[in-house]
Amino acid sequence: MTAHRSVSAALQAEAGPLILAVLVIAEVDYLALRYLGQRAEETFLEDVSQGAFAREELRDEDLDRGLEIIRRYSSHKIGIVDATLVALAERLNIDRVLTLDFRHFRTLKIRDRRPFTIVPADT
Repeated sequence: MTAHRSVSAALQAEAGPLILAVLVIAEVDYLALRYLGQRAEETFLEDVSQGAFAREELRDEDLDRGLEIIRRYSSHKIGIVDATLVALAERLNIDRVLTLDFRHFRTLKIRDRRPFTIVPADT
């Protein structure tokens, strides 16, 4: 199964609310356009604008925590998007993340040292 199909299947199977950090919108938009084409990009943006995802704004505390995470994992070159996703997960008490970035999210841990459940890989 292609990565796109496995992500699509995981999104359809997910029972809970689909929370989307606002910084992730730009990242998904770029990846969709680059690897899947303009139609996929448009479909994603339509889904976002029509409320398919609960958009979560970042707070100052998330950015502060993101910087802590970047410093803590400095040898892994974690970017602000991944770092603030961890901060958001901690604030919202979430341990599931939909990502294809196994390299970072197998390394990153929630503040209490729990690993993430990576969707779709772990589901």
